[in-house]
Amino acid sequence: MVDAISTYQQAEDYLYKFINLEIRQTPYTKRAYRLDRMEAFLAFAGNPHYGAQCVHIAGSKGKGSTALFIAALIKEKGYRVGLYTSPHIIHLRERIQIDQKPISKELFIRLVRQVETILSRHPAGDFPGEIQPTFFEIITLIGFLAFKESGCDYWVLETGLGGRLDATNVIIPLVSVLTPIEFEHEDILGDTIEKIAAEKCGIIKEAVPVFSSKQLPAAKRIIEESSEKQKTSAVFFDDAIQKLSCVIAAHGTKIACLFKNDITVQTKIRMLGQHQAENAMLACLVFGQLFGVIDNALVDRAFFSARLPGRLEILREEPMLLIDGAHTPESIKRSIRVIKAISQKPRVLLFACINGKKYKEMTRILADEFSKIIVSTPGTFKKSNPAEVYQFVKKKHEDVEFVDDPKAALSAALQTGLPVFALGSFYFAAEIRSVFLNNSRDL
Repeated sequence: MVDAISTYQQAEDYLYKFINLEIRQTPYTKRAYRLDRMEAFLAFAGNPHYGAQCVHIAGSKGKGSTALFIAALIKEKGYRVGLYTSPHIIHLRERIQIDQKPISKELFIRLVRQVETILSRHPAGDFPGEIQPTFFEIITLIGFLAFKESGCDYWVLETGLGGRLDATNVIIPLVSVLTPIEFEHEDILGDTIEKIAAEKCGIIKEAVPVFSSKQLPAAKRIIEESSEKQKTSAVFFDDAIQKLSCVIAAHGTKIACLFKNDITVQTKIRMLGQHQAENAMLACLVFGQLFGVIDNALVDRAFFSARLPGRLEILREEPMLLIDGAHTPESIKRSIRVIKAISQKPRVLLFACINGKKYKEMTRILADEFSKIIVSTPGTFKKSNPAEVYQFVKKKHEDVEFVDDPKAALSAALQTGLPVFALGSFYFAAEIRSVFLNNSRDL
């Protein structure tokens, strides 16, 4: 019965009963990944996405940050804005935000009840593929319903995986945005940059403007070809600016950017790194497309409050404890550049990653930057093999320890008295964040 869901925990427990492609790593089949099931689901819910003014974002890295910056700019312009991102670091509602605040528990519970009612009336046989919606599809619908009910003027939507068959790819956006495309999820998206880029480019719609970060040449070519097929054109970040400089410190990143149209933006973001500066300026380009004017004072106000947990987030300054969801070789390189800018050796690495990630390549990048490495488990949300990771890491570093439990691993790292950096997985970042903030007295 619908009334069975009366608490937030019951609402979460209900959602986790559904097929979660992130956990089960379902094979890439039309049965598992398909848009017609999401379209049917939306129709049963009254098509809340119809008429929505959306910005749609795909890519391998930087999607969440870019989405956050765009949403913050739109909010500062005076509009009500819905932001949909994944994964979450703190709680599920973090994925669905209105005016930079997660939706309330009360609204979340009520929308989960609404979903339960829909699914009680529509068994698996009513859906294409004859399986009910996945966890991600349900969360996506809840986001759409929340934005519709709350009267959001604009929706900023981040894809979950890929783009072409992602549950969010049911809208016709005002702007399509592509952040850096790298090797990821090769078992699902393809084993070449061209194949991965083609999946990401599935969000490009006919005559809809496209804005892109700097890309590898192969990815850039696919974006250009896809844009041409859809009778639009892509604006690439590196073609749109004359000069970008930034200064990274523990409290944020100062940015000075001169665009090709001679507009200058000088601002500060509370997130760390050259890559975050590029994400912020890409957001400015998108904002300019939507509203025509980039006002420096508005940018300052918008970016002052723009933060995402788990992205080069400093939990403690002295000695430093930093967590980051970097989980690809390229994102690890970006993280290392920031770490070297804000700390000196000796320092300790806490490292964990899920199955399917390139831990060998990441280890080769990380090994020389840390005096001690502690390998652990990235939580239980996804499958992992930390013992296998440990066996490889200890071949590359003299001082390596395996501590299976993340809480015990963090305790061991903090006891060294050195700066500590937790990398390798968003899920690991979430584990360390939770342990430190909720249980610091026991460490």
